[in-house]
Amino acid sequence: MHEESVPAGDPRPAAAVKAALRVLALCALLFVPARGISWAAGWLYAALYAGWSAAVVSLLGSRSPDLLRLRELERPAPAHWWDRVFGFAVTSLTFVMLAVCGADSRSASGWGSAARVSAFLAVVLSYALALWALLSNPSAIGASAVRPGQSTAEAGPYSALRHPFYLATAAFFLATPPALGSAAAAVPALLLACAVVFRTAMEDRLLRRSLPGYEAYAARVRYRLLPGIW
Repeated sequence: MHEESVPAGDPRPAAAVKAALRVLALCALLFVPARGISWAAGWLYAALYAGWSAAVVSLLGSRSPDLLRLRELERPAPAHWWDRVFGFAVTSLTFVMLAVCGADSRSASGWGSAARVSAFLAVVLSYALALWALLSNPSAIGASAVRPGQSTAEAGPYSALRHPFYLATAAFFLATPPALGSAAAAVPALLLACAVVFRTAMEDRLLRRSLPGYEAYAARVRYRLLPGIW
């Protein structure tokens, strides 16, 4: 009996390793400041992140392996100053937010139980929307750029909103402090959401200027990030 071999060039094994390392990094950022591992909310948060990462590797790897390879293994460097600023800000502020959540786990919660349950539900919905957006946009490479031959994504959530992945990202950041019971972490979370709004505005301007067909798409789909508002 011959074992089934992994197809040549399949990005899933390498992407899975990178995803696992990110999960470990997230656990370190949460549990080292917490000075212990007896933190149910922290484990649930990490498990949800691990599940989402596994879903991305599995589904994107099977449906759009080239996109998974670009996102995880061959992501182009940021080509614009504002994208570089965004990447630095999001990385730094995410580290701060998670570390503050971990440190706050040793003290009384700044959020009620109903708020925390609702926040975890928002985290799950954010992951679901982000995955739907990735599966609907073959150009979601993780960098703000227009590639040769790129077309406007209009399927799935893009039929109702021009940047659904960024909506999911901002909602995820804002839901993290209440989910993990930290009032202080709301400050970096709010800054992270503002950074997402900034990138949305700058990327939308880039697409209007450089992506064929995007201007007509923007006329049909009015809202960038918040339905009925912006």
